Amino acid sequence: MFIALKHCKLNKVVHADIKPDNVLVSADTKKIKLCDFGTAFPESEASLVEYLVSRYYRAPEIIIGYPYGCEIDIWSVACTLYELWSG
Repeated sequence: MFIALKHCKLNKVVHADIKPDNVLVSADTKKIKLCDFGTAFPESEASLVEYLVSRYYRAPEIIIGYPYGCEIDIWSVACTLYELWSG
């Protein structure tokens, strides 16, 4: 997942909807892919929107109205990994 985030950051794209539903895992559990880029946008076009990202995966800067970028996806990945591992 962090490799996918690295590619997003290099291309200055914010996924903005990382959650378990948008993570694909291969049958042998050796490959993971990030999907559903329907809400993705260029980092340069980030605007202050309160309801970006699903509630439980929303970064603090979105909630309090601070400027954000690709970093919000790191928070979402951390929340997703926590949920998947805590089961």
